Amino acid sequence: MRKTLISIFSTALFFCILITTILSEVVILRDGNKYIGNLTDNGDTYQINTPDGVMTVKKDRVKSIYQDAATVIKQNNEILAEAQKLIAGANKIPDPKERNATLDKSIEMLMKCQGVCFDVLEIFSGRDGEAIAGQFKDINGTLKHARFLKVLDTDLNVPPTVEPLPTTKPQAKTINPKDIEAAKESYELGILLLEGKQYEKARDILLRAISANPDFAEAYVRIGEAYAMLKDDELAYTNYCKFLEIAGKVSVPSKELVKLQEDALRKTEKFRLLSNKISALTDNLIFDLICLGDICLDDNDYILGDDVLSLVLKIENNNSEAQKGLKRIKEELKKEVKTDVPEDANLSDVYYQAGVLQAEKGKYDEAIEKFNKALSYHRAYPNALFKLGECYEKLNDSRKALKNYRLWLKYFETLSSPSKEENDIMASISRALDRIDNNGKQFNKSKGDFISGSWLMVNECLNKRCNWLASSTAKQILNVDPAHKNAQQALDKLNKNTPPVISNNNTNSENPAPDTKPAPKPTPPSAKVKAQDLIKGKWELKGGYPLYQKWRVSNGRIECDLRLADAVSIFMWSGTLPEKYTLTVKFIIDKVRSSSTDHVGVVYQGEETYISFTGSDCKGAGAINTIILTNDGGNLKVTLNGKVARENIAVSSPSVGLMARNSAIAFTTVSLLEME
Repeated sequence: MRKTLISIFSTALFFCILITTILSEVVILRDGNKYIGNLTDNGDTYQINTPDGVMTVKKDRVKSIYQDAATVIKQNNEILAEAQKLIAGANKIPDPKERNATLDKSIEMLMKCQGVCFDVLEIFSGRDGEAIAGQFKDINGTLKHARFLKVLDTDLNVPPTVEPLPTTKPQAKTINPKDIEAAKESYELGILLLEGKQYEKARDILLRAISANPDFAEAYVRIGEAYAMLKDDELAYTNYCKFLEIAGKVSVPSKELVKLQEDALRKTEKFRLLSNKISALTDNLIFDLICLGDICLDDNDYILGDDVLSLVLKIENNNSEAQKGLKRIKEELKKEVKTDVPEDANLSDVYYQAGVLQAEKGKYDEAIEKFNKALSYHRAYPNALFKLGECYEKLNDSRKALKNYRLWLKYFETLSSPSKEENDIMASISRALDRIDNNGKQFNKSKGDFISGSWLMVNECLNKRCNWLASSTAKQILNVDPAHKNAQQALDKLNKNTPPVISNNNTNSENPAPDTKPAPKPTPPSAKVKAQDLIKGKWELKGGYPLYQKWRVSNGRIECDLRLADAVSIFMWSGTLPEKYTLTVKFIIDKVRSSSTDHVGVVYQGEETYISFTGSDCKGAGAINTIILTNDGGNLKVTLNGKVARENIAVSSPSVGLMARNSAIAFTTVSLLEME
């Protein structure tokens, strides 16, 4: 009997040990591959027993290991609840530094939680998958809130206050009953056309329905169905999302509306998961860059700060924090430009040589004085900038050393074929930056993390045949790194293989809609006065590096020739705009110096907010392109060569300016027409 008990105990102990070493888990590799199976720890390797066979991977290839979905959901909920408590408590902390420290802790927790969701979001299905997708959405929303509170702390020294609720409810938009009837009639006809598989006609008729009644939820879902049948996933997804947005505001939805919501959620699930992951990457990058921009401002590192915040506006062109930071940077850079001393290259060289002699003797303060004198007589003296950087570094003044090194790098970017001496200086500055440039290292890390994550998403989108998401993500990669060859190749391939997009603004002229009562359209504004030629007005260069930004008004046109790699240059008109107007800009692109960035655009608000286009969006060299901006008193519509580029853009402080980058362009017409 005793032997039997010992045998049973030994067998149970063996199985306990076996269970602890063989687990059914999710394994995420660093290359993005994911596997589910029984995991055995074999020292330096893991053995994964998957349904497709046994795999052996080295431990250094493994990024993360997760247990079952229930454990992931439970841990995420605990972290999310704890982070929300920290954020709520941070609002009550009066000291800004202490409050920021609490918010930083919550942000760190949420980003770890976000990373878990990012890894397993598409592994688990059914209710578990829906639960994790819901957590991912909640985590992203909480992260945005925490970051918003932290960004506020750059300006406020008091806890954030809660805005009082309005005493009166905002008035709901009223729609003419005749428009509602016209919308219903178009909707019913559109349903019949869908049932008859006449998808293009159905789309056009249903578009009339939302033109008459923009809040007609059911019409959006039917438009989504039409686009889905026309193989336009992007516009199908856009219209399904618009339906879900409107339907989600209905307090007591009908059974039919609930059924449509469930159907739309099912149809958009694949795209929503991918879109949410891509949005999370973008949000993280913008937050990192805004924080780094604040650090650059505090460190007087204005040149890097300009690059950092300009990148934010390339990704999110209405970001108010970046606009505010850039405005301050440009004001500081203007203070440093001295124009009261006449240029004298010979005298500048005399002071430069004197500075070199002092530096060789180790008299760095005296050398700095001579080099600054040389620059006062010749502002664009690159060797003096380099020597100044070296002297300041010898004196352990990293801030001033970095400023002069960065100015030299801006000069280097303008060179088409650098000399051996210039390449040697470049190598020397690169070594110096490795030693002292912590902000630059953080900038490169933030960009690198975004690019690596986004490139994985491009491949994931391509594997799941979400080509439009792959294309938009590849474009974002090129915004951050214009030299990213893989993203450019993927984009070129997608552009060749993607059929023309049918947008909500186009109709099919070959298949006119059946005769039905169309929704009434607003009467277009009429011209009040003759168009004003703005080229004859006063223009001003905006930007931090006027030496490398060449604009001129000559022979009735505006010309620019920009050689500073990836730097946006803005040329602003200083006149006053009417409330409603149409702006027409015609231009010819003479030369494009980089194929993977936006080259030309028009500023429509402030000095930083613009809409831009790449050279590939425009007609070829020598051809005239036309951008038309129509402002009806707060909403802007933009067309390029007759095609709608963007519309319904909110404008609060309208302005006129020209934007260019990495190109030579001639603007032949800039005319303003006031509208009634």
